[in-house]
Amino acid sequence: EAFQDGQANARGAIWKLPDGSSSVANALRFMSATPASANGLVPSLDEHRDEILRDWSLE
Repeated sequence: EAFQDGQANARGAIWKLPDGSSSVANALRFMSATPASANGLVPSLDEHRDEILRDWSLE
């Protein structure tokens, strides 16, 4: 519902992420001295599993 709100979109409170999905903007985005931006995605489940297990010598 928030992603369809005209006011939220007009204020820049909805971010389009690199994978095409949407997210509600971080509150820091509205601070003029240190504005935030969407700069990456959260890793998907098990995305780094092999690397972590290798580093911990569990695989």
